[in-house]
Amino acid sequence: MGFFDELKKIISGNDLHDQPDSYASNPPQQIRGDEYFEAEGWTTLDKGQIWQKGRLFRFVERTSPARTYFGFSGVDPRKEVQIEYLNFEKERKTFTACLGSLQKKKNSIHISAIVLPKKIRIALNTERILNSDTLPAIPTRRERRKIASQLRKGTTNPEYEKLRSHFPVFAPLLPTSQEKRVMTFHENRGSTSPLFEQIKAKFTPPTEKEDSSAEITEETIVAESKPEPELATMDVIITDCGLSTHDALKLLQELKPDMSYYDISTLLRDFPQMAFENLPPEEAEAIKIRLEAAGCTVELK
Repeated sequence: MGFFDELKKIISGNDLHDQPDSYASNPPQQIRGDEYFEAEGWTTLDKGQIWQKGRLFRFVERTSPARTYFGFSGVDPRKEVQIEYLNFEKERKTFTACLGSLQKKKNSIHISAIVLPKKIRIALNTERILNSDTLPAIPTRRERRKIASQLRKGTTNPEYEKLRSHFPVFAPLLPTSQEKRVMTFHENRGSTSPLFEQIKAKFTPPTEKEDSSAEITEETIVAESKPEPELATMDVIITDCGLSTHDALKLLQELKPDMSYYDISTLLRDFPQMAFENLPPEEAEAIKIRLEAAGCTVELK
């Protein structure tokens, strides 16, 4: 065993020689990964290969036992696209490519894609693609990395929205930080509210919406015709804080992960400060209790 194998064993705390005979066929890392994603709310589409959570996909591509590639995508890895191509011999070819594998370089006239059934990556000249008008706008590798980074966070921002306007196929709709907090709040507690149901419907995959709306009765038509009541929301305002703001600062860093340390620290001076806006009453009340336990004086409006 080499130096790096020994170092890897020390860091991971595992000794490869002490593994059972079934280790080669059932790697514990894969099993733990499957269990972890299912526990986190991911749906297994292909055991050990593809998971889905809302409109997000996590896929694993194992090219060999020694190399494993992980990735997040807003495109179902099973989705295909047909590319009509005229090769250098003036022969018309039809390639079936994985939609999510389409890539291009900046200022290049070539695109690359993984084609089926052999799953090999090929490069194609865009000037020879006959149905280029039917293909979606393809992001560069750098733009794909930015999209994937935001997909892992699970929330949107202005930069992501700009990418989504240019590449709607590759960048799906993501919730804002506030919507994410509402969804996490109710999912962790198994509760619901009108605002949560509205947000949940907004981010339900289209296929699930179609299945749920297959049966339409007179009662549903009457219910839909009634005007929806306005959703009550509350603001959380910090009016004062104790001598020590350490606990309150840690709590706000947990509740507002998108804010910088400086922005969060400003919420704990020059009172009153608006900490949260337009929250459902249940979540606002829960945050108020936690802030008061951290030494703050809080009002709800």
